[in-house]
Amino acid sequence: MRITPATVATRTAAALAALGVFAALAACSSALLGAAAPVDTFYYPIGIAVSSKDPTGNQQFAYVVSSNFDQEYSTGWISVVDLQQAWTSTNGQLPPTMARLLVRSLGGPLSGPLTLETDPTTNHDVLLVGHRGSSTVTLVEATTSAVASSISCGDSTNKTNLDSQEKLTDCDRAHLVKNDALSIVGSPSLAGTTGTVPGPVVNDLIDPYSTALFDFTPQGGTNQHVAIVGHLSSPWLLAYNITGSNGLHSMSLVQATDIGGGTTEGLGQVGIIPNPLNNQASGQVVYATSRVYGMVPQYSTIYSMLLSPLWAGTGGLNATINLNGQIGGDNVGAMAVSKDGKRAYFGNQNPGVLAVLDTDQGDQGTDMPRYAVLSEFPLPRKPVDVLYVDRPPAGGGPLVAVASFDDDSVYLFRPVGTTGDQVALLARVTGVGLGPVALAHATLVTPLGIKELILATTFFDHGLSMINVTYADTQDDPALVVKYSKLDLHNGNKHAPRTP
Repeated sequence: MRITPATVATRTAAALAALGVFAALAACSSALLGAAAPVDTFYYPIGIAVSSKDPTGNQQFAYVVSSNFDQEYSTGWISVVDLQQAWTSTNGQLPPTMARLLVRSLGGPLSGPLTLETDPTTNHDVLLVGHRGSSTVTLVEATTSAVASSISCGDSTNKTNLDSQEKLTDCDRAHLVKNDALSIVGSPSLAGTTGTVPGPVVNDLIDPYSTALFDFTPQGGTNQHVAIVGHLSSPWLLAYNITGSNGLHSMSLVQATDIGGGTTEGLGQVGIIPNPLNNQASGQVVYATSRVYGMVPQYSTIYSMLLSPLWAGTGGLNATINLNGQIGGDNVGAMAVSKDGKRAYFGNQNPGVLAVLDTDQGDQGTDMPRYAVLSEFPLPRKPVDVLYVDRPPAGGGPLVAVASFDDDSVYLFRPVGTTGDQVALLARVTGVGLGPVALAHATLVTPLGIKELILATTFFDHGLSMINVTYADTQDDPALVVKYSKLDLHNGNKHAPRTP
């Protein structure tokens, strides 16, 4: 079976399929091979990330994952976009050439970058993307200087131990990380009781989707580079250690945990709640939002547990919070956490709501977050991504951005109140393209000063948009936020927009 936009009846159905609901897509994905991937363009982009900051604070490059959703092509790919060129474009088109890395199809959100090594002129980073229907995540190496960024996923000429689809990518076996569910025996009890949770079954790890990259230092230990991977098809959360140097890194599985405690819900988004009072593992929390796999109610649930027992494999303190009764409805969109870890901004899709949650861990920094709903702001249609933009106080302070998939808009909010327990609508940015699906924040150093930008990938017209939220330019006036946006970059795309 081949699913294309023409065979998906409605825009809503297409959105659900793209974001991980249709099991049929995963079932048929491995058998489909198309034409060679095109250059200098996007195709059903989903994931986006920006380069790490160079010594001047500049984030000049963006990395965009073309999911190849309908598998028109034989692979997906990741493009490198020079934001400086895009910012100065006078015709609203993409830069004429973009570096490209061929990866597996059906790539989802892109996490990172995580900087592993630096020298006076260059950062060596990694990024991570999961691929539906393959049990595979791709570890991407990024080498970035003030003038260029290159990406790779190992030795592109080494095809040892790769299957027929993997051989079409630019990756080697070490960077195409695949886990057999049957090799995982079980996980410690999350409730701190004795015994283990049975291991995953064959299809539990078939759909890796959301990932997160971060550093932490276990108590009494040394700094660790960590990757966590969630699955749309099950509540299994995998934790990896990243080792290596200078663009030659690899991932090894440390723990596999059924963070849902035996539920059938999958995981829509995974992440980390930072703790400024205690940066050791004991004070950090891993969270995952629910995503029921299939056309059944998707309850607004957050699973979380302390990082230290997750890493050590000892079970321990965890929390399962169902927000259905507090927010109403169901269907989680996404969640973003404030820099200090005390507030989370939770996008609920049905009904559309942006909720502010209390994630404070107490005076000692070791309590589990309460996830109490502090306030709600209604949104019209399907928030699919939420981004916390950490602007400095002199630059207008933080923002919260929400991508509304069905509304073809990006909503901008300002946290307000003495503790940031509410949000005020700043602007509804239209014209960003069809189906904004993922957001990223970039700080770009230009000849005219530092620009704070929000980037949005747009699914249905294969696009990328830039929104200027620089306070010196806009004073956060909604009209100016729109006026100074560099929008409609997808007009330079070789793929004609497809109206769903």
